[in-house]
Amino acid sequence: MKIFIIHSSGMTKDALAHAEKLESEGHETYVPLRDTEQVLTTEADILANNLRGIDWSDECHLIWDLSSQGTLFDMGCAYALGKPIQVVKTKKHHWTKFVTNREGGLLVE
Repeated sequence: MKIFIIHSSGMTKDALAHAEKLESEGHETYVPLRDTEQVLTTEADILANNLRGIDWSDECHLIWDLSSQGTLFDMGCAYALGKPIQVVKTKKHHWTKFVTNREGGLLVE
């Protein structure tokens, strides 16, 4: 399975660890801060590259600090493309029960 890992930049370590686990199980992964050029690239180029990565994937996994605007954008792209979104890890906040209550499950089927 091809998996795009949507993640907050502050949670890159978690995203890389998750990718390593998935890759050891035989999956292909795309981790934006590993696989999308970040230096000397415009925000629009980064978003376009992430969109291509999401389109390439069979499923998206979410690792989110609940504040990252880029993560929200990527989730919206995944939703619009009809990709299943599995919530892997979030930072807990009282106002995000909709997302955090679905950790370990699918946000969109």
